[in-house]
Amino acid sequence: MSFLAPRSDGQVRAKICGLRRIEDLEFCQEQVTDAVGLNFWPKSKRYLEPELAATWLEQIPETPTRIGVFVNEPTSNVQRLLEQGIIEIAQLHGDETPDDCAKLKKAGFPVLKAIGVRDSSSLAQLSMFDVDGVVLDAFCPGDYGGSGKTFNWELALEAREILGDTPLILSGGLISTNVAEAIQKVRPHAVDVASGVESAPGIKSTEMIADFLQAVRSA
Repeated sequence: MSFLAPRSDGQVRAKICGLRRIEDLEFCQEQVTDAVGLNFWPKSKRYLEPELAATWLEQIPETPTRIGVFVNEPTSNVQRLLEQGIIEIAQLHGDETPDDCAKLKKAGFPVLKAIGVRDSSSLAQLSMFDVDGVVLDAFCPGDYGGSGKTFNWELALEAREILGDTPLILSGGLISTNVAEAIQKVRPHAVDVASGVESAPGIKSTEMIADFLQAVRSA
């Protein structure tokens, strides 16, 4: 899976998450974005119906790597979307257990686990998960990502030491004006943005996406 492999030019990969309009997917494709996130959590303001995502692929068969975002979804439902090819990677962004991740990996599918970072104690769970990558997001009680809040990037450096070669994907409050600093400090495998490229909740701005990607590539 190309998104999980280092880029040959050494640049950090970028994921634009929470797409709800096909024109935003088209723009991400034009901009050669590394990955897009499709949010299948019904309570999210960025929720996308799986059936609609399937129709997008009929119109745009060649897309950036498609990552499905799930919150406490039964693994059987996640696996079904992977088997159907609607998504290529599962990102478990809720309270899923190491066993939930293991079930999908055993079935042969790549899995990312998101961890809400509050303090050093949040990092203790990193070694529990055998996954293909870890998404570090800001801890936000009662919510699961997309809050637009950052967290202490020093903790991301601690996480890198724990994860070793496992890809670290940095999320949480990233925007075009701070992502270069985040990359230079943390040196993650990839950066992940949702609210930071939106003109309104769930509505992506092509200008903000372009600015974000430019900042990532120039970092």
